[in-house]
Amino acid sequence: MLASPLAGTALGLLCSPAFAANRPGDGFEVASYRLALTPDIENRTVAGREKITLRATVDGVRRLNFSANTLGIDSATLDGVALAHTVEGDVLGFDLPRPLRRGRTVKLELSYHGRPARGFAGSATTLYTSYFACDWMVCSQNKFGEKAAFSLDLRVPAGMTSLSVGNMIVRRPGADGSEIQPGKRLGPTRPIFTALRWVDSRGSANGSDQKGSPI
Repeated sequence: MLASPLAGTALGLLCSPAFAANRPGDGFEVASYRLALTPDIENRTVAGREKITLRATVDGVRRLNFSANTLGIDSATLDGVALAHTVEGDVLGFDLPRPLRRGRTVKLELSYHGRPARGFAGSATTLYTSYFACDWMVCSQNKFGEKAAFSLDLRVPAGMTSLSVGNMIVRRPGADGSEIQPGKRLGPTRPIFTALRWVDSRGSANGSDQKGSPI
């Protein structure tokens, strides 16, 4: 029996492999980051809650990859569904329960804590962040073309002052004597250019890219 040259074509179309994400940011683009951050100045640690709204740019996305860091992921959900995560080398990945179609928009919600390996510096009373934003939040450090809306709320002890590129909105009281200092939401930009901030328990603040260097 001669095999038809079209044999298996339909099967091949039906069983096309899902998109294989390898690098941070492959297969999707971020529309917005919403971040609530609680820094511990004395111990140089951070606890955070993050909401990432993203859109699939190809069909069959089954994994969302970001830059790995030293933070511990406490929880992760996609549109309310719990996700497992893995760290392989310099990639932090979240496996999806089903592939995303191109153009689908979803919301990834995370909570985490830990001591960033880079990006935090200061003294006993001050703290500022540097270029390595993806060491203290979840993002794709080397996806240089990515721009997304960004908002950052800092929870600090009452009496501290903070400053970043965005203007501060009205402060509001938090639990246990803390204060939430929300920053103005910014339009499409890169996280590393929006999250640079000093926190000073003596009441002064300075936005900078390095010590005392104005942005």
